Amino acid sequence: MPVSATETLRVFVLNVGQADTALIVTPSGHVAVIDAVNPGKIINLLADLGLAKGEQVDHLILTHPHEDHYSGAARLLNEYDVRDVVLSSFEPYTGTAGYHAIINQIEGKGIPCLFVPSHNTLYLDGALAAAKDRVTVDLVGPSQAIINGLDRLGQLNPNHLSLIARVTFGDFTMVLAADAQMENWQHFDEEGMMRSTHVVKAAHHGSRHGTQAERLERLEAKYVVVSSDPDGRHSLPDLIGAATLFVVGSKQSVACLTRDSGTVEVNAGSNGSYKVLHYGEDAENTVPLGAAKQLSRDSNPTDWAKLVRSRLG
Repeated sequence: MPVSATETLRVFVLNVGQADTALIVTPSGHVAVIDAVNPGKIINLLADLGLAKGEQVDHLILTHPHEDHYSGAARLLNEYDVRDVVLSSFEPYTGTAGYHAIINQIEGKGIPCLFVPSHNTLYLDGALAAAKDRVTVDLVGPSQAIINGLDRLGQLNPNHLSLIARVTFGDFTMVLAADAQMENWQHFDEEGMMRSTHVVKAAHHGSRHGTQAERLERLEAKYVVVSSDPDGRHSLPDLIGAATLFVVGSKQSVACLTRDSGTVEVNAGSNGSYKVLHYGEDAENTVPLGAAKQLSRDSNPTDWAKLVRSRLG
């Protein structure tokens, strides 16, 4: 059975360190998981939302074959009734043994699996829902021309395969950018997705390769969430990414790191009204749903100037 119905869309960007996991709960109670890291934390959150083990997860979306996006997928596939899985197309990149194991697990369970090479739309509550009540997820990957060109130049890496998700509920929109690189944003723009939005989960953990000022300025987001711990092994956001987010946060947006904010929840109505909450927990602890705080410019837990200074050494 689905999670209890409400009047709002809930999107959780989980604090999982320098990695990505997001959870979408539609007003009718359908659930989609975008990337899966720290499965215990996902399972605890689902339980707190009313979804027990063995019950239905409608969609599992793995944006690209990097372990910090898929490492928890196997456990979710074992412990829930996952109805379908969406993956990025990963040719000509061969993928990893761990990613192949997940694909074999999906096929072994007979779960429908869709590979998205370029652009596809998911209707989380069904395509026949009234437009004002419909939750859609546009998934935009790189064009085949971009992949082929990068491959010829010897520049193709798994991040280039990332699916960017644009979530729409009536007048509300949110973009979750996975590990999108500049080339991914190019195709996102070509598909007509580079439009004003309310909230953005920044690309590639705030890296300069995916989080560019020009993209964020065109998206005009009021909130930018960076799923990362800058003390992690890849030290993201890097200097240029941190400086970009400092400037964007100073001018147009509230920008925060999940390391500082804990899990972030976006709670949105179809009329475009929304609020952004944060929970303050560290990457290993469960999300304390009763402890939500409003995220705002006055209560922003991330000191971007301090991070920029630390990157300058």
